Amino acid sequence: QAMEGRILGVDYAPDGAWIAAAAALNGAGSVNVYSSSVDATLPGDIKGILSKETSGWNAEERKKVEDWTTKDVALLKNLPFPETGILSLSVSRDGKTVAAGGDDGVIRLIDPAAGAVVKTVPSAPPTPPTGDAAPGEPARPPP
Repeated sequence: QAMEGRILGVDYAPDGAWIAAAAALNGAGSVNVYSSSVDATLPGDIKGILSKETSGWNAEERKKVEDWTTKDVALLKNLPFPETGILSLSVSRDGKTVAAGGDDGVIRLIDPAAGAVVKTVPSAPPTPPTGDAAPGEPARPPP
């Protein structure tokens, strides 16, 4: 299943068995988890097409490449977020969690196997300046 909007983040599971992708469109977003166990052996016809510049591909060649690159890909989980676009994501080192950042400032921790948000982390409110200056800068008055 194609994602709606712009894909803004993609990350692989440490074992390479799946990928997670983040997207946003018109204030809504989603995280999709796809299988990525693929046969990377290039058939001769695909190898020939890929040896050419993409601008030189005809419609039949584009279709062949698209079919070949997507034949082993399957949507495993789809998590829609109608309240916010998802701008970035990262898979944990153990592959058990996907951290997804929304444009609402909330980080969502997702269990990719269950396809569920298990925890949310709200953004910290901005801290007003204290009037302290960084080393080497002139003092700034407090607001």
